[in-house]
Amino acid sequence: MGSNFKEAKERIKEAFMKVELSPSSYDTAWVAMVPSRHSLNQPCFPQCLDWILENQREDGSWGLNPSHPLLVKDSLSSTLACLLALSKWRVGDKQVQRGIGFIEMHGWAIDNKDQISPLGFDIIFPSMIKSAEKLNLNLPLNLDLVNLATTERALKNDFKGNIANLGYIAEGLGELSALIYHQHDEKCFE
Repeated sequence: MGSNFKEAKERIKEAFMKVELSPSSYDTAWVAMVPSRHSLNQPCFPQCLDWILENQREDGSWGLNPSHPLLVKDSLSSTLACLLALSKWRVGDKQVQRGIGFIEMHGWAIDNKDQISPLGFDIIFPSMIKSAEKLNLNLPLNLDLVNLATTERALKNDFKGNIANLGYIAEGLGELSALIYHQHDEKCFE
């Protein structure tokens, strides 16, 4: 009995030593958009693109699983980020169409005050929409309504003069964000 206890103790100890973080589809999508240092036409991290292709949810979205009915904006952000990555590298047509379907069905949440917004949503989401337009990704959204609703709330709520939150919305700054747009800058790559 002593050796069984010792083995069980070791297995438990090993389990606690292995920290497993669940992947964030939103963050994975942004990493997937980074171009290779050697070719701007290829992803630097193709394994992230593969992960996106393999991890779309049944409803056409990416995001928290299981999702919560008050976190639709989180799923919209994650889904749009994944669509941008797939569209940038021109892969996953089937996944893109399913993702667009999710956005069409859940676009109501963008300006819904009852929905919980991820930090910076009101700045990042419109920026991602502009990126989608540049990629000719036709999103089934009323863009005027989205821009008006999100910009007004961003100015009122998200930052309240706190510049420390700027790091949370870097992807919403478009071409100011580091590695995606400035891949030949060594400091950005580091």
